[in-house]
Amino acid sequence: MSEQNKTLVRRLVDEIWNKKDINKLEEFLTPQCSLQTPEGTIRGPKEYRQFVETYQKAFPDCKIAIDEILAEDNMVSARCTITGTHKGELRGIAPTGKQVRAQSIMLAKVSGGKIAEEVVSWDRLTLFEQLGVAPEAVNMAARRAGGH
Repeated sequence: MSEQNKTLVRRLVDEIWNKKDINKLEEFLTPQCSLQTPEGTIRGPKEYRQFVETYQKAFPDCKIAIDEILAEDNMVSARCTITGTHKGELRGIAPTGKQVRAQSIMLAKVSGGKIAEEVVSWDRLTLFEQLGVAPEAVNMAARRAGGH
């Protein structure tokens, strides 16, 4: 069962995010699925689709690489690297043309061969810094701490 669940998560990442075949989304999600992100809770395939489309428009060349994946029973955890070029508006941020790279962690709960719950966390601060839109107070704190 764990191997099947890992395959499900790999396919979701590959087909929806990397191949951008958004029409297959319902193959991967239960009708009542929920997705927790740093931006809030997304409920159901319709809202999930809107979430994916928002990021695919902002980063049309977005790729997600699964660096590590673990599964036990009905839970799958993946550590991923996200890359892309900011070519479209993202939540009020005008396109910058900058390439970004961010780390993320995904935890998915599988039910009946589909994803019922998903929690995704990514490094938003690094993303905003790479886009040049991180709040100035955060940039100053990073410089004082030895960051660039």
